[in-house]
Amino acid sequence: MTNSFFWFGRTCSTLIGQYVVEHWGHANALFGALIISFVPIIIFGLFMPETLNTRGNNSEPEDNISLTGTDEKITNDQYLKMT
Repeated sequence: MTNSFFWFGRTCSTLIGQYVVEHWGHANALFGALIISFVPIIIFGLFMPETLNTRGNNSEPEDNISLTGTDEKITNDQYLKMT
């Protein structure tokens, strides 16, 4: 499915790009491409799981490691002893 969207976007990009160049010129087409190129940067910056809900959160990381599926936590000292 991802490959289908890739090829669809590639086809439409060429078609729309040619249309814009013919009607508004090369400079305006490049400026439009510049503006459009910021859309994924903004989307990824705002909605990626790594950055979601972390804006302005300057707290220190926890000193323990949570075991998945349990409430038990291992401190860094215990972790070092296991390795």
